[in-house]
Parts: sequence; C-alpha cells; structure tokens
Amino acid sequence: MRIFIFIAAALYLPLMMGAKENKDLMKANYYYYHYAYNEAIPYLEKLTDTGASPDLLEKLGDCYRLTGNTEKATATYEKAISIEGHSDQSVLKCGLMQMRLGKYAEAGTQFAIYKKQHPEDNRLTNLIQSCLEAPGKKEGFPTGVTQFAPFNSDGSDYAPTMWGRNLVFTSDSLFGVKKKTDKWSGNAYYGIYMVPLEGGDVFGEDVRPIDGPKEMNIRYHTGPCTFSADGTKMYFTRSRFNSGLLQNKAVGGKDSTVTLEIIQASDYDTTSGRFKTLTPFPFNSSSYSSAHPAISPDGKLLAFSSDKPRGVGGRDIYVCKRLGTNSWDAPVNAGKTINTEGEEVFPWWADSTTLYFSSDGHVGLGGLDIYKANYDRESGTFGTPVAMPLPLNSSYDDMTLSLPSEGSGYFSSDRPAPKAGDNIYFYRHMNVYLAVSVTDSLTGKSITANIDLTSTKDSGSGQVPQDTLYTKHLWPNERYLVNVSKAGYWPHPFTVSAVTNGKNLRDTIFKRIRLTPKINTWDSTFAVTVSESPRLPIRPGIMDTPGINVFEVNKVYVIGYFDFNFNKFFYQANKSDVNFEKKVVLDTLYNILMRHPTMVIQVQAHSDCRGTEEYNMKLSIDRAYSVVAYLKKRGIPKERLQYKGFGETAPTVPCPDCYSCTEEEHAQNRVLEFVVLKI
Repeated sequence: MRIFIFIAAALYLPLMMGAKENKDLMKANYYYYHYAYNEAIPYLEKLTDTGASPDLLEKLGDCYRLTGNTEKATATYEKAISIEGHSDQSVLKCGLMQMRLGKYAEAGTQFAIYKKQHPEDNRLTNLIQSCLEAPGKKEGFPTGVTQFAPFNSDGSDYAPTMWGRNLVFTSDSLFGVKKKTDKWSGNAYYGIYMVPLEGGDVFGEDVRPIDGPKEMNIRYHTGPCTFSADGTKMYFTRSRFNSGLLQNKAVGGKDSTVTLEIIQASDYDTTSGRFKTLTPFPFNSSSYSSAHPAISPDGKLLAFSSDKPRGVGGRDIYVCKRLGTNSWDAPVNAGKTINTEGEEVFPWWADSTTLYFSSDGHVGLGGLDIYKANYDRESGTFGTPVAMPLPLNSSYDDMTLSLPSEGSGYFSSDRPAPKAGDNIYFYRHMNVYLAVSVTDSLTGKSITANIDLTSTKDSGSGQVPQDTLYTKHLWPNERYLVNVSKAGYWPHPFTVSAVTNGKNLRDTIFKRIRLTPKINTWDSTFAVTVSESPRLPIRPGIMDTPGINVFEVNKVYVIGYFDFNFNKFFYQANKSDVNFEKKVVLDTLYNILMRHPTMVIQVQAHSDCRGTEEYNMKLSIDRAYSVVAYLKKRGIPKERLQYKGFGETAPTVPCPDCYSCTEEEHAQNRVLEFVVLKI
C-alpha cells in the first residue's frame, strides 16, 4: 500500500538544475522532485542503463517503491548499495524492500549496517527483531481463510468499512466519477465507492460512488471514510483544495505538498441517497495532514492519523473525545505505546475500547502490519499492541481491518494477488479440530491405534489412546488424507476437509473409527467366493480377508460366510435385514472398498422361488438396499454404490419344480453378490 494518500499532488518547486545538465537528467529530476514518480521512471531507467550512479539508482528505486513495484525496487536498491558512495538511506530502503519479499536474513544485515551508522534511530531495534522472528511466524498456523473480493480492480482498492448493508471502500479506479490522473502513481485520484453486501464474502454487482455535494466528489483524493452507527454521518479524508469560479485546485503546505483534511458529511437524505452538508473537521491544518478518520460505535471517540509536528515520528495516531453534538476535544497523541518512529495509519474502532491500526514500526512481518490495542477511556491510554495473526498479516502492506461481526470481516493488502495494487479481502476466522476415537469392530471396545495425517500444507502422526480421543488442529480449508492403523487390524483410510460453516469460531470434526481384525477370533472365518461367470455354479473357497487383491470390471463376486465345516450361511427365508452375523461378512466388503477408494460396485441380491414373483423381486431389492445402506452408514460415499434385485429369476441352483428343492438348495439361491462397475 502506498501511503502517499498523505501526500497528494505536489505544487511546482523551483528547479535546482545547472544549464549544462542533459535533458533526460533535467526531466528525471523535475518529475522526481515534483512527486511525479511514475513520470520519472522512464527517464531514470534510461540514465541508469548508460551509467549507474548510486544517487540515480536510489531515485529509481524510490520511484519503483512508491508506485508499488517491490521487486524492481529491491533489485535497484541492491544495485545501488553495491556501488561506493551510496547513501545510508539507500541501505535502509533496501532492507525494507527485502523484508517485504521475505528476504529476512538479507534485510537484517542491512538494518544492522544502518543501525551502526544511526544508533539514535529506535526503529532499527524493532526491524532487526522482526527479521529474527518473522520466518517462524510465517510458518505458523493461520487462524482463518481469506477470500479475494470479486470487485477488485487493476488499480488500488482498500479501506473497506460497513455502511448498513453496503461495503464502502476507497479506489483509484474509474467507476463513473471523472478524476484527474495522479502523476505520482499514474492512476486516477482516489474516490469513495460502495457495493451491496449480501453477507460474508457474497457481494452484489452494483459498484457506485457515494453521492454528496460537489465538494465531496472532487477531482483529487477522496477517502478513506468512516460512518456513525446510525449511518447519518460520514467522516472522510479529502485533498485540501480551493473551490471557486476561477480556481479549483489542491492547496499545498510550506513544502509545496498537498495536505489532507477530514470532512464530516451529514444530513443524509434517504430519498435521494446523498449527503447534503459538508463540515470541515475543526483541527484540520494547511501545514500538516489529518487523514484516515475512524469513529467509535458509540460516536464518542474519533481516531485519525496525522503527521502534525512534535509527534513520535512519521504519521501518528491521534484520538479526539466528543464534547457535544457537533464538537470535539483537541486531538491527543495516542502515545509511544502505539506510535513509533515509523508510520501508524488506518485506525478502526471495533468497539469503544478496541482499536485496530496499521504500523511499520512495531515488530512484524514486513511492510505495514495490522495490530490491535486496548484503550482505557478513563486514562486515555493504550495497552501494548498485539500483531494480528496469519493470514491477516503478511510481509507486504496489510491495513484497514474492519471486523463488523465476531470472527469475520474485511481488510486490504498489496500482497501478490490476481489483481495489481491494493486489494480487498474477506476474512473468516476458522479454528478446526479433528477428534478421533477407535474401537474394535467385533467387540465394540475401545482400542489404542496409530494415526497419520497428510495435506498439501500440513502433516502429522500420533497415537489414538484407548478410551479417549486423539485431537489435531487442522490447517483451514485443507483436505487431509487420514489413515488409522494397528497391528493385527486392517487399516482404515479416510479423508476429512477442514472447512467450517462460517458460523462458529471453533468447529470440531468427530470421527469414530471401527478397525476390523485380520485374524478372526470366532469359530468361523470370513470369505469372499468367486464364480467364473455370473450363472455358473459357485466354487466355494476359504480365504482370509482380503483374499482377493485384484478385481476385474463386470465380474461377479459372491459374498459368503463359512464355518470350518464349509457350511454357507445365506439370508434367512423372507428376511432382508442386516443382522450382526451379516455385518461381520459385510465388513469384509467394506474393507475391500476402503482399500480401493475409486471402486464402484453394484450390490445384487436374490431370492428363492417360494412366494409370488412380485414378492420375491421386492424382497431381493430390499436385501440389496439393506447392504448399500449399511455400507453408506460405515462411510462409503453413495456415488460408489448401486443396488439391484433379481428376485427368483437367476437361481444358483435351478428348481424346475420349486417345492422339489431342498432347504439347502433354497438357501443357496438366497445369495448376495456384487459386480465391479469401475476400478
């Protein structure tokens, strides 16, 4: 984020150029000293191509930095400090840019060099500490997820805040308001816009400017802004300018830079949808800027950022207390707990005692970081600021955090994104845990087991203790492959997605896993028998699960249950339920499906010939469905399961005269099978 919102268009400065200097150098210096950095770049690039001096390289690095090109700025500063005669400031600037790119070791080296040359600069202690701590923090656990706002433009969009059911933001993109071009950045000046908010990260499509008197939507900088709780007043930043019949231009201070001021818009007309009255903030000045107003929800506090003299350094946060309906007490500096020798900008009140703001002077990740501080209204002092966690902060500029509801809100950042410049993000707090318990599938008793988890950003392993839960903090929005295992049991792999419904700050995903023993302790053994073709007699064969390791598409596999005397158990006559005996058998099929996570099957059930054809068809369908229902309950996705009943139409043992078959032959016709449709 370019903090040049404090310094808008510059007025003309006298040129301090000798007549013998070449034309390109004259133009480069003219644009550079008039804050037209975008216009200076091509001339400085041309000059540094032919003969690089550390002074010209530093100026080119400044232009890249102040127009948002961090990569080129870093490379240019690095080149400048490699040449003898470079300035101390180029060392500091190089370190700051390296820090933005996450090059913390290199940045720490530059800051150490600069600190030796300028021991009085207290910023360096925090900057050096930041470089030591930042690598570990960047690898830390994020507290939520971010969503890129769909209305972001290729320009700069930032400072989101709520106004009723609208999200209001500041942008230098053109949405119907005619703006001059800022020669600093090459983009249009800022304006205030709004977009309907349907909730969370769902936005409308009607992006339009906020309407008001002509002095509000000027052709220079307008925004950021803040609203009273009832929405009838708006406090906003504006370039200081003169308005008249023959002049309508920005006004500069003693150093010929345009200052910024705070304006109150009131008398909002709900019929026309516009503010009618503008009132200047009583503590504006032509000699310094006041910007980024933020009013507390109760309307009694107004925080803003200013570079007024005798501050702590750079831009500081100030706080005003309301005296009456339309009057404010004199601004008070927030103090050295909040303000540093760096930049403190973009305050926002969450409530009457909690202030968010951005700073590049506290220990952080690089660039501007977002901090939270508690405010004591009686003493008028702030507690120690706390840096907001990932992903709200990054090594780039992160600012203007607005949290209208607990756990979710909006902020802006110039971190790498699909669109250039500053962009607006929706943030949702997510704190997701996985809790796993394990039991023996036969006895139902709790057992100890091993667990392994992997995702693209995280992994872990551990032990699920007996009679309690294994818990794991999951990386937000990540999909995990989990495997539960124990010696003597078949492993149980499954997937889990760490996505909450957005309503709860902390969600726990519970998984109760039943592991199947490899060795049966009962007086029988599991088996899956195979017929060579769908209707040939079955050749029973005992095999330990998972007896079959290679399956073929369109082949019929018969699910059977055998005792040691080779007696097969089939469905009981006129029964379709899955009782305990059949669950033991179906767990074999479940294990097969778990070992082949892409397999799709069709469960097929049959009946004997006794009863009507309609009755037998329905009975066989019910039998097949009961198997599918059991497998779905165990966690097999429904997309992998189909079922079909054949009734009495495909007997294993033909019975020309139904009542001539024995009970054993009828039992063999109540067989359960499955066909592999897809591997």
